[in-house]
Amino acid sequence: MHKVEPKVFLVGETKIVKEGLNGFLKHVGVPKWKSDASTDLEKIIEVMGRLCYRSFEPGLNKNVKKVREHNKDYLENIKKVKHGSVIEHPVLNFIFTDVSRVFTHELVRHRAGTAISQESLRFVRLDDLGQWLPTVIYEDEKAVEIFVKTFKHLEKLQLELAEYFKLDDEAMPFHKKKVITSAMRRIAPIGLATTIGWSANPRTLRWVLEMRTDPNAEEEIRLVFGKVLRAFFFCASLLAEWSVKMNIAKYIDHTLLKPDATRGQIVKLCHEAKDYGFASVCVNPVWIPKCVVELKDLGQKTDVKVCSVVGFPLGASWRNIKADEARQAFLQGADEIDMVMNVGMLKSGDLLEVKLDIQSVRLAVSRAILKVIIETCLLTLEEKILACKIAQDACADFVKTSTGFSTGGATVEDVKLMRKTVGPKMGVKASGGIQDYAMAMAMINAGATRLGCSAGIAIVEGSKK
Repeated sequence: MHKVEPKVFLVGETKIVKEGLNGFLKHVGVPKWKSDASTDLEKIIEVMGRLCYRSFEPGLNKNVKKVREHNKDYLENIKKVKHGSVIEHPVLNFIFTDVSRVFTHELVRHRAGTAISQESLRFVRLDDLGQWLPTVIYEDEKAVEIFVKTFKHLEKLQLELAEYFKLDDEAMPFHKKKVITSAMRRIAPIGLATTIGWSANPRTLRWVLEMRTDPNAEEEIRLVFGKVLRAFFFCASLLAEWSVKMNIAKYIDHTLLKPDATRGQIVKLCHEAKDYGFASVCVNPVWIPKCVVELKDLGQKTDVKVCSVVGFPLGASWRNIKADEARQAFLQGADEIDMVMNVGMLKSGDLLEVKLDIQSVRLAVSRAILKVIIETCLLTLEEKILACKIAQDACADFVKTSTGFSTGGATVEDVKLMRKTVGPKMGVKASGGIQDYAMAMAMINAGATRLGCSAGIAIVEGSKK
């Protein structure tokens, strides 16, 4: 038995056949037509839409006197007039690995506009079961013990049956192996890790993303489709943006870190977070217990997490003090910790101390989400890259741009650099100065998977326009 983490691979997408498209355009009478679409997915949607109205240029259809010249404007109009059928032409191909059969049972309910190919346990023999643990189990030592014990026992039974039926005997015919292997899967756990291929058109993908990234969706499928959304951004940012608009709140840490914040303001922050479905509330440590009461202890179902800060806002505390602060925050009920890196040590070249500083907090709160604030406005380009790599090596979950209390906040260029440095799996949080929907989308397009801001409500309301 081994532990796994669900993974998402975008393995294919629709590509334009240039010769065929050029031949069609010549046939229609517009051989010089060009599109400024950034991807073939968005270009093929535009082509299919324009052929419906023969609107490649004014006058081609005598009823059309003017046309939208830019792909973005054209696609936005398709969305506005709800001409959704043309969005079904392109296809994206994903492979999901190390996902459970719980996940695949939910995924296959989405049939329209998809194609599915799943690893077959009728053929594939089980000899090393992979296991991913949901948070409610992972955070409970006794539950983890029961899960691991059960998986190991079921794995042992698979091995014993394989030996009993002599499945490794060279004389055993394949058709008989298939029959026996198929029978043996009936005592395999539904939580075992498997692989499934899933292809969908963007119209279907948008609606699956809306449902499966909702805070009320099951944890594993929510995790997987969060990764799908990030992959979607890399190949079709405009189409992905439509999906984010449906639920941008889940990107937002609703933040109030002002020193003069009052109890009443903290209560209001929590109620807003529940009403809008934000990812978390981010508050100073003294307010953690109040947030726990408002978000977790009043009997109302909510997935809003409690996030707090450590070594804030300077990051210049002793590392044992930061570790103790993080430990107390976690014991008080914080789900996520945003710690400030020791910026002075980084700029002094003491990289080991910077790593030990982060590791001390990581060890103190091994079950909490850990974000490392690198304070980009104070760093050179080389220092930003170093800071990201050190945070990643120290097993942090996110790198974060800014405290919002220094000389500058998040920039698109910094988020792009951070994403490029840490790769696709680590979280990137943009924070500081994100005031409206356009700025929020710019950060997400650049690679941010979380946004820290006090203007969360304005951002969500802006997404509805």
